[in-house]
Amino acid sequence: MKWVDCRALPADICATSPTPTEPQSFSFDVVDRFTPEFRAISVRKFEITRHGVYQSLDDATPYAESDPTPRDALLCAKFERSGAS
Repeated sequence: MKWVDCRALPADICATSPTPTEPQSFSFDVVDRFTPEFRAISVRKFEITRHGVYQSLDDATPYAESDPTPRDALLCAKFERSGAS
């Protein structure tokens, strides 16, 4: 089993319609909303390949940005407080 280091912000990116159990809808640009207080030190995007977030993270299939098909995805972003060393 290969786990992706995704301790800071694992987020299900909902490109399709929000549902009653997942009412929020994010896009990959959600990372920009954390600035200027934080800066992203690692951003990785993954396809949802199997049922569940952790199974898809285990697969670690990179998100194909060249595919224009609207679909859900996973975003892993690790942040550092701005000004931190």
